[in-house]
Amino acid sequence: CHVSIGSWGSWGQAKSTRTWTGQTPKGTLTNLAVQAKSGYITVNGADVEDFNVAAEITAYAPTEEQAAELAEQVEVVCKPNGDTLEIEAQYPKPSFNGGVTVNYTITAPRQTSLKCNSSYGSLHFANVDASVAGQTSSGAVEAYNIRGSVDLKSSYGSIICSDANGPA
Repeated sequence: CHVSIGSWGSWGQAKSTRTWTGQTPKGTLTNLAVQAKSGYITVNGADVEDFNVAAEITAYAPTEEQAAELAEQVEVVCKPNGDTLEIEAQYPKPSFNGGVTVNYTITAPRQTSLKCNSSYGSLHFANVDASVAGQTSSGAVEAYNIRGSVDLKSSYGSIICSDANGPA
């Protein structure tokens, strides 16, 4: 756990960061759905049999103690629902002026269809042999080497799609 005060992006608040990692066997899962309120989502397709998830959790608060406590309250949930692995972070709304950012880096089986949404954060997709849908309200969206349909949206940010073969 790393705690610092007054670093760039902390708005003059204390910051506490921790990393969570998890692994879910592919089994019959063919889809991945990731929801992020604030934070980026990166999904890389690979020749693997499991979903490997790393989440960098950063909490901001008026004091170091409050930031560390808030960061510890964040729970990353990876839940199979039918043929879809759903990933999201759950945490209480702080009773003080503070916030949470969760950045996801995921390695998934290459043939997994993706549906990822972030309210405030960028989306990055690479090496996927299935459909990719990504939407963010604020942030860039990038997709490279996609072998399936592509549906990318950003209200405030650039969209880059390169080396994609499939219906748009």
